[in-house]
Amino acid sequence: MAAPEHRLRMTDLAVEAAQSRSRLSHHIGRMEARGLVERR
Repeated sequence: MAAPEHRLRMTDLAVEAAQSRSRLSHHIGRMEARGLVERR
């Protein structure tokens, strides 16, 4: 999925990753703590 400015809404990302939004949110939180992603 092409995303403007390399941004996706959590809901859209969850659909693309075939995961629940809650599960994805926890995973993204761990990635954010490692400096791999940034939430805005």
